[in-house]
Amino acid sequence: MAPELKQRPLMRHNPLHTHVRSTRDELAEMGRLVGERLYNYPIQVRILIPEKGFTETGRPGGPIYDPESDRGFREGLEAFLVDEPNPNLVIETYPWNINEPEFAAAVVDAMKTVEKDEHEQL
Repeated sequence: MAPELKQRPLMRHNPLHTHVRSTRDELAEMGRLVGERLYNYPIQVRILIPEKGFTETGRPGGPIYDPESDRGFREGLEAFLVDEPNPNLVIETYPWNINEPEFAAAVVDAMKTVEKDEHEQL
């Protein structure tokens, strides 16, 4: 592992897999990249963001929990959309961790809505 990564919060899963905490700036860049790649999609895209962590170990009380860094993803995505507005890109936040059943239900509902809308547009 690169020495600079060893200074970050991390979670060792096993000898081959260590989850290293992403920084706010890295997640903001990821948000911008997601915005760029989805920008020209021909139908509505709903981006669902779990406010209590993108991973099980990133949930409140987890070893890599950092809500400030996680907010960087949304901020990067929103910054891209301020410069390049697109009503087909919809950002939704939910007060759960990505692994909570309520978030999974929100994802299923979003998929059903998008599928229905896409079918109607064909």
